[in-house]
This record gives sequence, structure tokens and C-alpha cells, in this order.
Amino acid sequence: MSKTRNLGSNLAGVLVMALLVYSLASMLQGQAAASTSLSPSLAPSSQHSAVANSAAGNTILAASQTDKSGDPGKPSDAPVAAPINQPEIQPSNPQDAIVITGSIGLTNPVQTGRLFRGGVPSTCGTPNTVSTIAGSYHYSAYTFTNTTGSTACYTVSITTACSGNNNIFAGSYVGAFDPNNILTNLQGDMGSSPNPTGSYGVNVPAGATMEVVVAEVTANAGCPSYTLTVASPAIGGTPTPT
Repeated sequence: MSKTRNLGSNLAGVLVMALLVYSLASMLQGQAAASTSLSPSLAPSSQHSAVANSAAGNTILAASQTDKSGDPGKPSDAPVAAPINQPEIQPSNPQDAIVITGSIGLTNPVQTGRLFRGGVPSTCGTPNTVSTIAGSYHYSAYTFTNTTGSTACYTVSITTACSGNNNIFAGSYVGAFDPNNILTNLQGDMGSSPNPTGSYGVNVPAGATMEVVVAEVTANAGCPSYTLTVASPAIGGTPTPT
């Protein structure tokens, strides 16, 4: 009789333990189901961080597509969001423009440094911010004279198929251009390399000369061909490449 009672007690204990285990398993399963049914707005903060990191990644990717400082293969040296395509400005009277076809090669003269392409072209009366990048670069220069009795606005445009390492850049000087001091007498520049066209403007005082200097952006890379157009009611003299 005593053995029968002990056996019954042990069996009851086993049943109680089994019920407890079953209840605990059911509760854990219910919690897991509730967790997987959370809406995205209730997701852990780590998921929001992932979204934020993804957005930051897109921003970083966009930034990596902008122009790096001193990268000659880009239209600009400044971190602009996209290359600036300046429309070619056509003169109202074709007689007010001089069109020149030029090129830059290893036989051209050499200047010390080149202009930093800041991404913003100068306009008449509003010079842009300028700086330089070190090195030696080939260039061509063209001289124009304002033969009128007052200050005149000159628009300089360049169209070219040269791109990448063959990018070119232009700036204008009122007075003499010094290839050893390329910031001296600088009045403005194109802002970005022509892609395929770029334009900018500068004011030239009465009786003054303006030199347009077109330079390679990558040392010794040159540019096989470009078209330079200088437009102004004050056009005078014959441009002479130097």
C-alpha cells in the first residue's frame, strides 16, 4: 500500500511539472509571435539607425560623385553637386564677336600653376573667388583691346570636345598676363571646364587690353581643339595667340 501511494505521488508530481513546462513554452511562443508582428514604426531603434545610415550612405555616394579638389578629370575642382554647364552666349550682332579655333600641345608656352576651378563663373562687374593649384601647365593667350571711350563687358565662351584629363580652363587678365604669377591682373574665369561649353564675363576699362588665357588642367595632356568666342560691342584689334 505504501509503495502504491508513493508511486501515485511521484506521478502527480511529474504531471504538475509537465503542465508547468507546457505553460511556460506557450507563454514564450506567444511573446515571440507578438514581437514579430510589431509595425516598422515600433521597431527597435537599431532599425531606425539603419535607415539613417542608409540615407547617410546615399549622401556620401552623392558627395563621392562631386568634384574633388585638384582632380583634373572633373569639370570643377570645387565640391559642387553637379558639373555646371554654362550656355554659350551669342552676341546680338555677329560683328561684335571674334571666333578663334585653338589647341594646346607640348609646344605651347608653360605657366607656373593653374587656376582653381571654383565652380562659379565670373560675370561683368562681379569677379569670382580665385586661388591656384601648383604645377606647370601649357597655355595659349589671346589679346584684345577696348578701343571705346568707356568700360565694356566682354563675354568669353569656349566650346570643346576635350574632357577628362584633357579638360581646359580659361581666365581673363586686364593688363599683361604673367605666366609666373597667374593671379596678377586676373579679372575673372570660367568657374568650370567647358562641358562642352562654358562662358564667363569681365569688364574691361576704356583703352585697356584683355588677355584670355586658355590652359590645360592636366600637365602635358593638352587639348587637340577648342573654339574661343569673345563677344563685346567694344571688340577691337586682332587677337594674337602667344
